[in-house]
Amino acid sequence: MEEKSNKLKLILSNDNHSLWLSILLHLFPGILAALVYFPVAQLFWNNNIPTVLAIHVVLIVILVPLELGIILFSRKKKTDLTENTILKIKLPSIILNTNKNSKEEIILYSFLSLFWAVLILGFVDKQLVVSDWIFQNWFNWLPEFYDMTGVYTNPEQYSTGIRVLVLIFSLIFGAIIGPFIEEIYFRGFLMPRLVKNKWFAPVLNAVLFAFYHLWTPWMMPMRVLAVLPFIFLVWWKKDIKIGIYSHIALNLLGDVIMVIPIFFF
Repeated sequence: MEEKSNKLKLILSNDNHSLWLSILLHLFPGILAALVYFPVAQLFWNNNIPTVLAIHVVLIVILVPLELGIILFSRKKKTDLTENTILKIKLPSIILNTNKNSKEEIILYSFLSLFWAVLILGFVDKQLVVSDWIFQNWFNWLPEFYDMTGVYTNPEQYSTGIRVLVLIFSLIFGAIIGPFIEEIYFRGFLMPRLVKNKWFAPVLNAVLFAFYHLWTPWMMPMRVLAVLPFIFLVWWKKDIKIGIYSHIALNLLGDVIMVIPIFFF
């Protein structure tokens, strides 16, 4: 048993993952999350609880432990930490893309990435109704509770306390913890080992990252377009801080700041 565990650890910590292993490691957390999200969302829906809270439950119970667990399991030693830190957190040496770029560069690239993502998701997608068209034509067979946007389109159906709870969970888990762990896992652990980290790595990483979000499959094409620039910048500059700051800023803007006037004004 220990021999098999060590063999698996050696495969995961290898500098190059096979294409099939990369696909599995990208998609497996999302598949498991979607399988758990379905019954939890249905339970919440039946009890008049916003189903967006179901994805936060999945994030806490499935995604964060699984993605962190894979990283920690892959370490060669339990003490295998480097001097590389992100937000003062020491990272295992298997986490790559930890170059130290200047703060000015990181802020600039993060701002440009955020601007692009907001342009794609907030304006282009809304004007061309791409995600809505995909939902109506390809995913209209999904039960109504699977769409977690109900609390945003009809906030008056929920009490002020529930809306505050949604904001708190969205801030802590949706805008900070979730994006931080995803960037460490997808851009720090998986992308550097993807197809020998050639130029195609960020493209494939963006596509697989979009497919990983199986709880909102209708957003996959626009999500690829939205996140590809900052993923490419992480790959080019070899600095996951660009991805972390861009991802946190995007989720903070979309899931918290823009929601406040919808909920309370």
